[in-house]
Order: sequence, then C-alpha cells, then structure tokens
Amino acid sequence: MIFRKLPLFVALTAVFAVSLHPAQAQTNGVISPVGNGINGNVSLGVFNPADDSDTFTISTAGVMSDGTTSFTGTAVTGSDGTSRWVFDFSNFTLPASDIITVAANDPKAITILSKSNLDVEGTINVNGNNATSGISGVSGGADGGAGGSGGTTTAAGSNGAGSGGGHGGPAGSTNKVGGGGGGFGGNGGNAGLGTFASGAAGSGGASYGSTTSPLVNDLQGGSGGGGGGASTTPGGGGGGGGAIELGAYKTLTLGAASTINADGGTGVGKGNNGPSGGGGSGGGILIYGVNVAINSGATLNAIGGTGGAATATSSFSAGGSGGGGEIGIYYYFQTTGSGLTENVAGGASSTGKGNLAGEAGFIGTAISPTYDPQLAIPEPASYAACFGGLALLAVVARRRKGLKTCTASV
Repeated sequence: MIFRKLPLFVALTAVFAVSLHPAQAQTNGVISPVGNGINGNVSLGVFNPADDSDTFTISTAGVMSDGTTSFTGTAVTGSDGTSRWVFDFSNFTLPASDIITVAANDPKAITILSKSNLDVEGTINVNGNNATSGISGVSGGADGGAGGSGGTTTAAGSNGAGSGGGHGGPAGSTNKVGGGGGGFGGNGGNAGLGTFASGAAGSGGASYGSTTSPLVNDLQGGSGGGGGGASTTPGGGGGGGGAIELGAYKTLTLGAASTINADGGTGVGKGNNGPSGGGGSGGGILIYGVNVAINSGATLNAIGGTGGAATATSSFSAGGSGGGGEIGIYYYFQTTGSGLTENVAGGASSTGKGNLAGEAGFIGTAISPTYDPQLAIPEPASYAACFGGLALLAVVARRRKGLKTCTASV
C-alpha cells in the first residue's frame, strides 16, 4: 500500500516544489542585487527620517549621517568591478525636504537598496565638484573622475581622470589652449581655438557608456575635464558626475518632488588671464525594481559640466564642456506613471574664444529580463499550480476518509 501511494506523494511534492519556490536569480548583469554580488547584506533597518529639511552626508568611510542618526554601509566590489558603498534597508523613504549627498573625494559609487519598497520624495546628489579657481582640478562625485590640473609656464595640463577624461591643454606657452571636456554617455567637447584630433591636447574625452542598455553591465560615474594648457595661470578641470544605484525588491517610487543629480562639474574660467579648464561629464543613474512608479515632476539629471569661459578679447581659449552621462530605468513587471524629466545633455558651449559643447548621453527605460530580485513570491502561474495541488490533496483526503468510514460500517 505504501508503495502504491508513493507516486502520488512524489507528484504532489513536485507540485509544491515548483509552485512555492521563488524564481531563480539572473546573474548576467547589474540589474539585480544578486548579479551585482551585493545581495544578502544585513539589513540596516528602516530609513524614514522626519520631513524636516535634514541633510544626510555619506562620508568617505561609508557612513550616512545627518549628525544624529547614522547608517554604516558595506564596501563591496560588484561583479561589474565597480567599488561601491552598499546601504541595504528593510524599507526606505526619503521625505520631500530631505537630502542625501556625498562627501568630496569619495571614490566609491553609491548603492541604496530596499528589501521591500523604496520611495524617493526628496533629493539625492552625487554631482562632480565645480572647479572655481586655481590650477588644481577638483574631485568627481561618487566614482566620478577628478578634473585635471592646469599646466605650468611650459608644461601641458593634465588629463581628467576616468575612461573618458578630457585632455589637458598642450605644452608651449604660445598655444594658449584650454582643457577638453570629459566624456561618458557622450563625447566631451574640444577646447576653443581650433579643431583637435581625437586624443590630442585640448580635445574632449571619448564616450565609453552603452548606447543600448545604459549601466546594465557596468555601473560607473563620469570623467573629469582636462586642465588648461601651458601658462602662468591656467585653470583646473571640473569633476565627473558620480554613480548612484537605487534598487527595490518590490516597488520603487519617484515622487513628484524627487530629484536625483549626477551632473559634471564646471572647469575654471580664466577669462583673459590663461587657458581655462574643461568641464566634467555627467555621471550615471541606475534605477530598478519589480515595479517602478513615476510621479509627474520627478527629475533625473546627468548633465555635462560647462568648460571654463574665456573673454572674446582674450588670447586664451575656453575649456571644452563635458558630455552627458547615462540614465537607466529597468523593471521586472511594470512601470507606471508619466511626467518624468530625464536630462543627459552635454555642457553648453561658450561665446568668445569659445569651446565646443559636450555631446548628449543616453537614456534607457525598459523591461529587464535580467532583473530578478529573488522575491519569495510565486509567479501567477505558480499560484495556479499551488492551488491545483491543494485541491488534489483535498480530493485524496476526502476519498481516504470515505474509505475509512465504509470499512468501519462493514
């Protein structure tokens, strides 16, 4: 009797194994915390501060704090090779008046995850820093490349950091050429006073992002602008915009007042006193969830920084402007809402001894088969299989009860 019932037992076990086991995680891309190699972090609890104009700053040590409440992130290098601070919460809400920003000189990208829902109503900034004065370049945002420094009386300016760093202005005190803009989603703009071959002194940095699926395979920030060329007072380059990743295991919401900024920094404008620095490129914004809910008024910026300006009567040139960055929004089941503003424009050109504008970057919004948050929630088809299995169990139990009753009455 036991062996006769075994096939039925095995069949029912198989039904439940299929119906109750969550979907397996995909690992062929960074659109999943599992794919990033960052799943399984200990939850930091609930993030839901008061709506009181607080600013949370993420330090270079990976501590997010407003001075009263602190959360310590985990340093992780994802499967894409990007080093990041990971903040993994059980639920996350950033109120409309609150801000999250990143300290200067932080070399790591920022990843904020929620094991449930993630709601951004306020502002998140990972901008590259503006170079406002002096020869030295400035730091980028989180994972953004630093701007290059200006040259000396005879030496060339240095290139901006990053895969698309703008090229520094050339050596030789007679050249008087500014630094090129950093590239990322789009090429950086060339400095003023002529047309430069790709890779030459004063030229903009090349693009290196994806033109089809932004940030899917590599979360990364922008690149710095090049420093101004040989002079006694050249300008430094602006920093590249940073990289920010937001992921929800359930619904990710962008509120009507939400703003996420990953803009490139501006280069130092020297006017008629020296060659100016190039602008940094825009950075990267990666957003994903099982569902992504967008409210009209939400804004995502990854704009290239403008090159430092020169005056029309100057014998020195302006710095090139940075290229735009990249924005990727991916979802597993659905995205809802409209009215989202996404800006990946290159930095604008300037007048007089002008530079070239940076090229625009890329935006991707799509359903992503590579995103699977490994939720312990069955697929709709699995529910049907589960209930079918339960119904079959009920029938078997009813028949067995009936058999026992008949046997007892004989």
